Amino acid sequence: MSRKISTLMILTAMLASLTVSIDTRKAEANPVCKWYPSLCGYPSPSGGRTPTSWTISPQGVIDELEPLVQQGTAGISEYIRLGHAYWLLNNFNLAEARYKKALQLATTANDRQNKAIALAGLGDVNASTGNIHKAVSYFHSAITIFKGIGEKELANLIVKRKQEVQQQRRRQLRGQSQLLHANFAQ
Repeated sequence: MSRKISTLMILTAMLASLTVSIDTRKAEANPVCKWYPSLCGYPSPSGGRTPTSWTISPQGVIDELEPLVQQGTAGISEYIRLGHAYWLLNNFNLAEARYKKALQLATTANDRQNKAIALAGLGDVNASTGNIHKAVSYFHSAITIFKGIGEKELANLIVKRKQEVQQQRRRQLRGQSQLLHANFAQ
């Protein structure tokens, strides 16, 4: 499986100096712990239950958190972690569903930081499924929120991710155009 770098991974690499591996194939820095400790398995400010570590595999995250979803006790951070775990496993439908639920909960709670993270995750899911227009829209919304809450560095990281996705799409379109041109020339 190819190595993916998601916006959530970029955000986590930016936010603190703690390095924790997600799994053996996708070891990434995860310093989101500094400002979003509940995503890293530390107790959330509300005292909610969170996984003990990012060192468990994506399937381990799913196994631990899906029962909370079924019980109706999962919170924003659990849905974000599930979205990311499903995305890592290329289960884009469930990734999108979990990120959308996180977005809904964050919107209701007026939690702008987690709303931006969920939007960035939705951007990655849509980029992975080839829906570049939607991905760019989600990234744009995340950028706007991060700028609005004073997280300019995070906003700049999402800008870079958005540009990467747009450039990738342009290359794909160029390649398709060249292929069509070559087919018509024959």
